[in-house]
Amino acid sequence: MNESVVNTEVCRLFVIPSYTTNTTNELFTVTAIVNCVLNSAIALSALLTNIAILLAFGREPNLRSNANFLLAWLALTDVLVGAVVQPLNIVLHIAVLQGKYFCDVTAAFDATKFLTSMMSVVTALLISVDRCLTVSLPFKYAILVTTKRITIVLISCWGFWTVIVASWTLGVAGAILQLSCIVLLILTFVILAGIYTKMAQLAQRHRNQIASQSRATQSKMITETKQHKAIKTAMYVIGAMVVCYLPIMVVVIIDMLVVMQEEVRYVTVSLAETLVFLNSSLNPAIYCLRSQEVRQAVLRLVIKKGRGQSFRSNYASATTGYPLQPIRSGDISPSQQKSVESTTGKQQHQQQEAG
Repeated sequence: MNESVVNTEVCRLFVIPSYTTNTTNELFTVTAIVNCVLNSAIALSALLTNIAILLAFGREPNLRSNANFLLAWLALTDVLVGAVVQPLNIVLHIAVLQGKYFCDVTAAFDATKFLTSMMSVVTALLISVDRCLTVSLPFKYAILVTTKRITIVLISCWGFWTVIVASWTLGVAGAILQLSCIVLLILTFVILAGIYTKMAQLAQRHRNQIASQSRATQSKMITETKQHKAIKTAMYVIGAMVVCYLPIMVVVIIDMLVVMQEEVRYVTVSLAETLVFLNSSLNPAIYCLRSQEVRQAVLRLVIKKGRGQSFRSNYASATTGYPLQPIRSGDISPSQQKSVESTTGKQQHQQQEAG
């Protein structure tokens, strides 16, 4: 095995590893191909599922809550990962296979990867704070937390991290920024663990109090149950994020302390990054598995889309003279069925006259 350490290139304002010297190495080739395949599948999954979540949240009035509003922002971040970050990552792995180095693509990938990763963590933290406030301040929550205030906070966070990425500097400053982000991630996960431990205790206390009250209304029990379920959903989201982000944190820390060989660094960093991107596909799966309302909204969206395509296909067959496909009674509305039958009848009459 080649004993060389990682080479670096100065690209724009970034000091970035360059893997162009050992492209004939079988380990490089296999790793690059595996990453291309995995990132392609994950990117497609992230795009389709998160767009479906966003459409469901937008179209269903009963899903428009502060908690779901924050989840929608997280879904938007995940869409950016699938639409921008992962395609750039795939291009870079293809470049490794070809023994090339794309400075602009590398800089764009590092910048967008850093921005979306940090905003995912920030949004997860805001989701946790929101859930904590619903439990600790149930009567003041509606006054303190509004959609407008959440939007202002999120836009401010996006602006802050965009400035940080744009001001990324060379050498030691870049290493300090990287280390600062790792420390921030660790602190965030520790804070989240504390928040959810406290929330679980408060939620259980509230449930016991309501259960012990003989005059407790059913509506209170339903509200408390929904809040408890929302907290557990948020806990699953945070748990998935910790699992996906922990390997890259460990790899980056080791990379700072130990000079890695090219092969080792490429394999560990690239696979750890792919695991981070996987989180974008796990989040919508958690929403659907944990929330019956979200699951039903997404199913309605898919069924409605399928019925619309079925109607257009059959209508096109009627107007172009090709044989009609059988239409089931539940596939289209009565008005659509009447329109298709009317068009078909007119065309058959014209064919008889022509004959």
